[in-house]
Amino acid sequence: MSDNPTNKRHFFRLQLKEPLDAEMSIVQIKDQRIESKETLVKVDNISGGGLKYFSDLKMPVSHEIVLEFKMELNKEPLTLMGYNVWRVDREEGDYEYGVLFTIDEVLREQLTALVNKTAIIYKKKYVQTV
Repeated sequence: MSDNPTNKRHFFRLQLKEPLDAEMSIVQIKDQRIESKETLVKVDNISGGGLKYFSDLKMPVSHEIVLEFKMELNKEPLTLMGYNVWRVDREEGDYEYGVLFTIDEVLREQLTALVNKTAIIYKKKYVQTV
């Protein structure tokens, strides 16, 4: 890990070759559990600590709004909870978000192993030997 104080990442981040489809929904606001409609988002990268996604919805950045993401990574189904920690307004009606996961350590370890396994597969598949 870098000694750079501006680098807050604690986990290896897998940059996906193509954005990954995920179903996102709001599952909690403050301490109140809710059920909301799912919407399709595009996951750009993922780590054991969080992910970056793109959406056409303008969502708040708040630890009080917990989101659920359902997706498959390397044919493994994932259901991950977290909240938006930053947002970048891109083109008109297009937003980029950073999510911090609120998952237990067992799931975090499983996710980290899957991310690392997928990175090895990517390297073998996309890196050409000279």
